[in-house]
Amino acid sequence: GKFGRTPLTRRDSRRMTAFWERLRPMSPDGFAAKALDAVARNRGQIIIPAWWRAVRLMNGLFPSLVEAEARRELHRVGAMLRKNSTRD
Repeated sequence: GKFGRTPLTRRDSRRMTAFWERLRPMSPDGFAAKALDAVARNRGQIIIPAWWRAVRLMNGLFPSLVEAEARRELHRVGAMLRKNSTRD
C-alpha cells in the first residue's frame, strides 16, 4: 500500500476540504489582524473568534456540561469520518 495511507487520506478530496472548512472559523489573515489588535490593546486573554468566549464562560460555569457536549461532538465527527472514508 501507499505510505501513510489512513481512512483520512483515502477520502474524496472535495469531502475532505468541505469537512475542514467547516472547522476553520476565519482566514489566517483575519485571525492575525484580530490577534495583533488584541495584543496591542494589552488583553489579558485573547480568544478568537469572539464567540468562543461563550464556550470558555460555559466551561468555567458548567465544566461537566461542556465535557459531555465535546464528547458528543467527538462521536459525531468520528462517525462522519468513518462514513466518508473509503474501504480498500
